Amino acid sequence: MNFQRLFNGVWRPEQGLGAVAGHSHMADLPRVVLLWLFHFILPLSFLRYFYIFLCLIFGPLGVYFFLQKIIFQKSKEKNLFAFLGGLFYLFNLGTLQHFFVPFEMFATQYAALGWLFLFATKYLQRPDKKTLIYFGLVTFLATPQAYAATLWYIFFVSFIAYLLTWLIINRFKQLKQALILIGITLIINSFWLLPNLYFVFQHSGEVVQAKINQLFSEEAFLHNYEYGNLQNVAVLKNHLFSWTQFNFTIGKFEPLFKTWLYHLNTPFVIALGYLFSFLIFSGLIMVLVKRKKVLYPLIPVFFLALFFLISATPPFTLIFSFLRNHFSLFKEALRFPFTKFSLILMFTYAVFFAYGLWALKEILAKFFRRKKIILTTIFFLFTLALFFFTKPFFQSQLIDQKMRVKIPTEYFEAFDWFNQQENGRVLQLPLHTLWGWEYYNFGFQGAGFNWFGLKSPLLTRDFDRWNLKNEKAYQELSYTLYSQDLMLLENLLDKYQIKYLLLDKSIITPEQDNKVLFFDETEKLLSSSSKIELVKKFNFLKIYHFNEMNHYSEYPEIIDFENPPQELKKMAEEKANHYGVINFDNFWLNQPFNYQIDLKKLDLKPELCGEPGENQVFGLNLVTQEEFGIYGKNSLACIKIDLNKIIKSRPSSNFLLEINYENEGEKAKVCLAKWGTGDCLKGETKDNNLFFQFPKNRELKNYELRFLLDTENQFEEKQSLVKDIKLTTYLAKKTLSEEIVDNVDLETKKTQYVSFKEEKRGSLSFPELPHNQSYVLLMEAKNESGLPLRVCLTNYTSKRCDLYTNLKDGQNIFFIPPTDPQGQGYDVNLSNYAVGPLQSINSLKSIKIIPLDYEFIKDNKNPEGEYLTNNQSYEKNWRAFEYLGGLKIKSLGEPVIINGWENGWLLKEETKGQIVFFFLPQLLEYFGFFSILVLIVFIAIF
Repeated sequence: MNFQRLFNGVWRPEQGLGAVAGHSHMADLPRVVLLWLFHFILPLSFLRYFYIFLCLIFGPLGVYFFLQKIIFQKSKEKNLFAFLGGLFYLFNLGTLQHFFVPFEMFATQYAALGWLFLFATKYLQRPDKKTLIYFGLVTFLATPQAYAATLWYIFFVSFIAYLLTWLIINRFKQLKQALILIGITLIINSFWLLPNLYFVFQHSGEVVQAKINQLFSEEAFLHNYEYGNLQNVAVLKNHLFSWTQFNFTIGKFEPLFKTWLYHLNTPFVIALGYLFSFLIFSGLIMVLVKRKKVLYPLIPVFFLALFFLISATPPFTLIFSFLRNHFSLFKEALRFPFTKFSLILMFTYAVFFAYGLWALKEILAKFFRRKKIILTTIFFLFTLALFFFTKPFFQSQLIDQKMRVKIPTEYFEAFDWFNQQENGRVLQLPLHTLWGWEYYNFGFQGAGFNWFGLKSPLLTRDFDRWNLKNEKAYQELSYTLYSQDLMLLENLLDKYQIKYLLLDKSIITPEQDNKVLFFDETEKLLSSSSKIELVKKFNFLKIYHFNEMNHYSEYPEIIDFENPPQELKKMAEEKANHYGVINFDNFWLNQPFNYQIDLKKLDLKPELCGEPGENQVFGLNLVTQEEFGIYGKNSLACIKIDLNKIIKSRPSSNFLLEINYENEGEKAKVCLAKWGTGDCLKGETKDNNLFFQFPKNRELKNYELRFLLDTENQFEEKQSLVKDIKLTTYLAKKTLSEEIVDNVDLETKKTQYVSFKEEKRGSLSFPELPHNQSYVLLMEAKNESGLPLRVCLTNYTSKRCDLYTNLKDGQNIFFIPPTDPQGQGYDVNLSNYAVGPLQSINSLKSIKIIPLDYEFIKDNKNPEGEYLTNNQSYEKNWRAFEYLGGLKIKSLGEPVIINGWENGWLLKEETKGQIVFFFLPQLLEYFGFFSILVLIVFIAIF
């Protein structure tokens, strides 16, 4: 199955609805062949470790031979300094970060760099067929580095820089050899490179638009940016040192490099790291001083990698920011610069480290005659220093022990069962999050693994970023499941041609309420369907079969609630402009009713209405019948008065409330608040008085008056005197429209959020909102620095974020569809998260929720007539052919979109032969394989 996916890898049918290969899976072919060969003699559980350790061994060996045969070729001590260079390549923090949580493409490049530069340089120096064959073989074995093609592109640019510098130094005498090396590199990589270029030019925009990337890419870059200074780059320290992972034993997240952080906090240890970097930069300088021309080509390679890693160091910050702001593909591809450039930089570090030690030997030799003692001292001192610097390597801290996870046998039993059934798309449940990172109670955390064992397509979150139709399917199916709409769920299963549902009850949600997984509700919903049947159970795994697949003339489409159509936005804004606005003509303003207030009888008590902190002072210093005094320092102090203690009986079903008071000293604000929440209601101000209308559904017992004295961040005590409080009501002339939303007055809240290397949170509660009503959420925000505000609309019933997105500058309009009919209440949770050296400064200028009925499910029509589909996501270069026997093949033309997502071919007449579907860009991979065969034949003959 894996070989089939590699040899026909341009289209990935296993990725949900199908997608063009965003990752260059085909490049993994040499690694898979190697693992297949060794699986006959090694246990399956050891195969991955075998490849990782193989790379770990061959990487330093490649550096050793590059130094021995190229750099120190004529030196009598070449073995010693080549050994120390290879040792540095092994024992450094860059190696740690690439192998602690290993990813094969990085391990492959780690293994290959020394050998590639070795054979390329040897061929430039003395061209012969044997060297060229070795270079070609290593180039082929190194293709797995291109799994994420950006990594290979960085290598190739560095390789070109190396060759170009070599040619300039040697006055282009080896131009032919350099062109041959470039040509061989391109030809050997063409089987994955050509398909990847197709993806870049045709589909890379989808990656940028994917919601996961929009939420995470900037955050990821800032994690790198935090370490983008010479202090960290000098010792190859980057973002993984601030990364966390879930500890299943203690049930909490903890630093990924907990042991290493403790080790590196020792001054002597980190001093060794800077000693090594001093030798590296000294070696670079000595290359220029000694005019070591053979090393000149590595200098631009060194500075190229260095430039992208010191992105937070002026003046490089300005250049790097310009590139990111003006080239979206550049911004997305290099959100983690360290992972792309660190291996190249490690290689140059190792070379210049070795040369720096050689230069140190030369300097010492001028003062001490005994050369052997100098060499022995350098060897033992720096070998021990490297060992000590990376001491945790020898304490099982090279590869994270949490990587050793035993996958339960139930999964393999399920794989065997699935692979014996008729092929059909599988929907993985639960659908609790948009993130493609999963946590399982048996200790696994990662992007998932089920697709490695299933031959059937699998709808899971890790594939959403490669095809927006996958993301759309998740949005629709997730909403439907959590709203418990069985009929819509069945229609969507049919729309997306989903044959099986895999419910995995081993999935957990760390540090969240497990209610969000919706296991019980999901099982109950599925069991209530006559079209969905539980067909197999493997302990915690349940497999359901959807037994009604039809192609209808219409299909449902749910609007994107975060990016609704423009006409719906306009309708929402018009409704918002009028919702809750007081029309004073609706009240008998000439017939006021005033309420007497005796403050002494209300048992006033000072409270803290803001966040608790240090050096806070607040209290009451005066209470009479008509006035009270409140004071505070560095606090948000408040006095609360239940409204029904003043207005003891409702004056009318519909009325207007006026609040008036006098104030001396520091200004105290008054607000009407929903009891039990921290939020003040939005009212209207007229003639310095505050007005609220009370339709029939607003009950007096649910509200309270609050007088607020804000002295936060003020360290001098302030006094405020509140007196002559007057409450007046006016009867309504007619029945008021019921307002089911108590909108919030942001003027009484801290609406600017400032964070530095932390997350600050805010919350606005709307507990009264019934879930059977649809709403519009309008939020006006401003991002001044760092990451934008992130909003999560938490559903009280499911504990899930029904809305989870970043706020853009200006007005943001989101739609909240009806969900569970019996549920009630939402929280608008805000996160102001700051990563790296930048502050996150954001302002929330306004927020409003209004009820709005709208059509959020559309029934779209398919093209009229008979058609056939290949059950794969629409892509214009799919083709269908009718094989009529012999050499007779009839093309059915280009596809049209069916069901809003899949390829369809309208049939002008009944088909009689076998139908064959083919993705035309697959020819690019085949052409690449053919080019490699031609290259092999050419080298063999000539």
